[in-house]
Order: sequence, then C-alpha cells, then structure tokens
Amino acid sequence: MAATLVLLTCACQPPTATTGVATTQQSPSIFQSKPAAAEPPKSDPTEIVRVICHYSPWPWLSFDVEGNPDPEGFGVVVYLASSQTGKGVFTEGQLHVEMYRWQGAGKDRARERVCDWTQPLEKLPRAKRETVQGWAYAPQFYWGDADVLGRDIDVVISYLSPSGRVVRAVTKPLRVPARRTT
Repeated sequence: MAATLVLLTCACQPPTATTGVATTQQSPSIFQSKPAAAEPPKSDPTEIVRVICHYSPWPWLSFDVEGNPDPEGFGVVVYLASSQTGKGVFTEGQLHVEMYRWQGAGKDRARERVCDWTQPLEKLPRAKRETVQGWAYAPQFYWGDADVLGRDIDVVISYLSPSGRVVRAVTKPLRVPARRTT
C-alpha cells in the first residue's frame, strides 16, 4: 500500500531540509485508485489503543533525482487502531518515528539514534478508501546522509495524542541494503 505521501516522498518533490518531509508520490494502491468516498469522521484521540505498521518486503526508497538507486529512506503503512472498533481510524495528534542504527558486535553491540521525525497527522497522506483493517496513513521517511547503508536498523513508530499520551508500535528491525553505486 502507498499513498499521496507526505513524510517523505520519492522523485516528485524532495523533502524539506527542516522536516525531512515531502508532499507527493504516485503509486498504484488504495491510496491512488478510485475516487475518494466521503472523508470518514475523525475519531477521538483518547480511543487510540494500538499502532499497527505494515512494511512492504522492499520498503526502501530512493529520492535521488539523478537516478542513484541507493536507498535514502523507507515507506510504511500505519493504522491507528480504535478501542471502539479495533480498526484503523483518522484522528488528531502526531506521528513520531525514530530510527536507530546498530553498531558493534556481541556484548558490545549498541543502538544509536540516527533519525527522529515528528509530523502532525493531518499532514500525512491518507488512504482514499477503507481496508479490512480500517483507515491508514502512508508516510515515507528520508534519512538524508545518515550512515545506514548495509546496516541493521530499528524503526520505532509512536502515536502522540494531543494530551501527550503515547502509543507505540512494535519495534521493527530491518537491514538496509548495502550501497549499489560507487
């Protein structure tokens, strides 16, 4: 699943220097296909009880307008599950994403935060129709010059309610592909 993406997009518009956020990408999916039905009503932020993230088998994105195929970011589909229905809903608040790089080996192995993004939910791309799992957001993230190619990373995605309550998704371990260009 993809979307008219905001928290970083491929090729169309590069992310801004201050936020790592761009505005549009075109991909076939529920986010682009049929005309949108009426916008679903927003849910109360206090009813978000779970953050469910779906990563494609190849979540890597290149934002290089000159055609460098090395990854510079990743995409994910995020459902904010309501206590009322158990399905993804649109609501108020922010999405907070942290990316950690693993370094060292054995007992000296340590995690270091290399990227940190926070974006208001109303600025994120949204599904144009509901799936079996509900309504989804589909942000993409640009890590810029962070040294992660060929490395293990962890991605931690959290929902921040307007009242400050935090609901975290399960940490996602990923291995970033090694550099393909010289």
